[in-house]
Amino acid sequence: MPFEDCHLFRFDVGGKRYGIPNPEWDDDLHVLDAKNIRLGAPIDRGVSQFAYVYDFGDHWQHAVTVEATLAVDPALTYPGFVDGARRAPPEDVGGIPGFEDFVDIMADPRHHEHGRLIEWHGFLRFTQSLPVCASDDAR
Repeated sequence: MPFEDCHLFRFDVGGKRYGIPNPEWDDDLHVLDAKNIRLGAPIDRGVSQFAYVYDFGDHWQHAVTVEATLAVDPALTYPGFVDGARRAPPEDVGGIPGFEDFVDIMADPRHHEHGRLIEWHGFLRFTQSLPVCASDDAR
């Protein structure tokens, strides 16, 4: 289950912050409007690492490293999943501590919270690891 794009986000790229500016929140952060830049622009200027934060409450922080840029393949859909382990955490799971609890509880059918989390999450079966390039809808 990928992030559902229902929370605020921020990219920290080349010493600048991009996101959804809000004067009530951003006085000291100076967030530039993410609509005004494509990530390819700083990458074309040689930026190869940046940070991405999703959901300021759960604070999912990602370190992004650009290892290579390739020619566009018209047969592919972009952006695309290249590599990784495990599925993305469910929305509003409670950050890293909440996700750790979620994984433990989903793996233990006898846990007193197991049924509630299955009902909340929607899976009857939870796997910690999926093959590379598995469909987001695979369960």
